[in-house]
Amino acid sequence: MNLNFPYNKNLNQQAEELLNTFRTSFWLVEHQWFVRCDWDPFNIFYTGMLYTLPYNFGDCFYFDAVSSKSTCPVDTEYWSYDRVTTLSHKNPENDSSKDSIIFSARFSKIRHLKITFPFNEKFWSCISALNRLQSVNITLLSTDFAYSQLQDFLNQTLHLYSVKLAHLKNLSMQFFTVTSPSIRKLNLIAKSKSSIRYFTRNECSVLVHASLILQCEVLLIGIKERSDIIELMNAIPNLRSFVCHCNDDEYNVWSSSSTNDEFIEWLQNRLSSKYLISRDEKHPYLLRFWIYRK
Repeated sequence: MNLNFPYNKNLNQQAEELLNTFRTSFWLVEHQWFVRCDWDPFNIFYTGMLYTLPYNFGDCFYFDAVSSKSTCPVDTEYWSYDRVTTLSHKNPENDSSKDSIIFSARFSKIRHLKITFPFNEKFWSCISALNRLQSVNITLLSTDFAYSQLQDFLNQTLHLYSVKLAHLKNLSMQFFTVTSPSIRKLNLIAKSKSSIRYFTRNECSVLVHASLILQCEVLLIGIKERSDIIELMNAIPNLRSFVCHCNDDEYNVWSSSSTNDEFIEWLQNRLSSKYLISRDEKHPYLLRFWIYRK
């Protein structure tokens, strides 16, 4: 249950008072029901979450600097969150070195993860088992964080298939020096058109030698110049699906004709018939390529 605490009292005190209402004989003795309350003492919105133990949901939200208390008499119990397959992590403080209270939960069956880099090193204890991880959504808080932490993370994800990046304007080309042999899908397209990062010709010349790109079967990316679309697709041997927005694509949904699309015609004249090209129905500025391979 999501909570919204009143603003006129200390948040830690309010959480303790809430837990006291569940420390009655009805809860603790007669039924042996225990609850846990999680809250962020630095959150200006005074929000929290209350739930029964053991944690019995597939999704969980984790943030650095979390405070957590339960009514369980033995504090070391109920820290195994093995029902959770989707975990969302956030570090809004942008200070991974801060001596924060670290959530002691253990997530051993994560399949999908949203994570912020850099994160507090103590968070490793929560995600020590990543062998089931299939997809990760990465938020980069800055351009100058140590990519060694990201590489250490990827080294533990033996079955990771899909990577999506957020805050792409913070993306350094150093990202493409990290390696992960299992990744086959890479999403470098922002949700908003105004936030798309367009890779230049010089950057594309780096991408065609990066293992993260070359092993892709599915790639979503922003490209500055149209000729680099062809160069990039030709360089990736097992590419099946390619989605891009090109900065010099002047297609306008209100004035352009679906039967006379200059940009698609330009591409079709330079690509073989194995490429099927169309515009995304929901976001026409995105071009979709399907590559037929025998």
